[in-house]
Amino acid sequence: MAQIDIGSAPSQAPAAAMARPWPIIWLVMAVLTLAAVDRQVLNVLGDVIARDLKLNDSQLGLMAGLALTLPYAVFGLPWGWASDQPRIGRFGVLAASMALWSGMTALGGAAAGFGQLLASRVGVACGLAGCLPPSNSLIADIAPKHRIATAFGIIGLSIPIGSFLAKSFGGVLCDAYGWRATLAIVAAPALLLMPCLLLLRDPRRTAPAALGKSGMGQAARELLRSPTLICLMLGGLVMGALVAGNSFWGMMHFQRTLGLSPGQAGLLLGVQGGLTGVAGALGGGWLADRMSRKDLARCLTPAVIGMSLTPLFLIPAWWVSDWRIAIVLLTLPTMFDNLCYGGVAAVTQRLLSPNVRGAATGITGAVGAFLGPGLGVTLMGVASQALDAFDPAVPHGGMRLALVGAAIAFLVPAGLYRLAQAALPRI
Repeated sequence: MAQIDIGSAPSQAPAAAMARPWPIIWLVMAVLTLAAVDRQVLNVLGDVIARDLKLNDSQLGLMAGLALTLPYAVFGLPWGWASDQPRIGRFGVLAASMALWSGMTALGGAAAGFGQLLASRVGVACGLAGCLPPSNSLIADIAPKHRIATAFGIIGLSIPIGSFLAKSFGGVLCDAYGWRATLAIVAAPALLLMPCLLLLRDPRRTAPAALGKSGMGQAARELLRSPTLICLMLGGLVMGALVAGNSFWGMMHFQRTLGLSPGQAGLLLGVQGGLTGVAGALGGGWLADRMSRKDLARCLTPAVIGMSLTPLFLIPAWWVSDWRIAIVLLTLPTMFDNLCYGGVAAVTQRLLSPNVRGAATGITGAVGAFLGPGLGVTLMGVASQALDAFDPAVPHGGMRLALVGAAIAFLVPAGLYRLAQAALPRI
């Protein structure tokens, strides 16, 4: 890996060029929130769409899983390369990706069958792949050194807030106007943010670029030469699969097994997940910054703790038959899931050379998308259908067993984050 000073600011020149980084950080968070809404809205609409278009669980899992993640994996690489090119600009990459994903989300509302809806979700994935590479690269450049985990914690807010908006408003809109109109409505806010992005100037264009090689090959070499980055990538892969699977099939569980409507389930899970997720993302970033003042390895402590404690509360949450108790039990696991984002992202970006951050994010996103959320949602759908066959007398019993198994598996990313922590030099 290129020799860099991990203890120094991630990129002093861009940070100096942008004296007030926090408004930009919050704007990027808003963009990623809209991306999360467009990606997760299918979680609350899935059961209604399945009844309307006569889809089975395997088709539904494919549409919400591999149909999103395979194109995401492929297109994440060119988006990542573009994010490292000063002549293109990271705000331009974000605006282009937003135009693509929001447009394809709206077109999904006109789908007449499974094939057309599947094609629209593929288009959404191609656009979504352009979110994180420019965002992570930009935040690593402009965030203050001593608050970089907090900055990434703010970016991490997009996940719980996006989930809240998708589940709460998505469910309410679906109950009132149907799933087709809902897809068009959730795509519309992107029109307001795109002009804001196009008016901004990438700080990398107004300051000298950081020295060092760039490109996909250099990014891959830096990732593969660091045991810490390898463990972080694997941990994020497994965690992404588990979170995506629990989110999608958990929503189905509340509707099919516990008897709530899409609007009721979306509102309850959206409010609960939004509040606790925000607390986890902000708290995790703040804790990571405080713990890592003298030792960068401690930046990963919130992630290790969060993943280790998740199964203790998630298993009974999926097992109980009262939705009220289940909502209460889900509170802590949802917060624990979000503890890791700020610290993991901060360590990853601190270990990478500035000129490969976009490409490296594209690579890790591609690997994570291909083997993470896509397989998580898809395999849990297949497992749900297969386990139902063992005891057909219990309605939707296979889904519950699949969710419990996924809850136990959160111990895997906990172990991987601990290995990453152990491999990180004490600085």
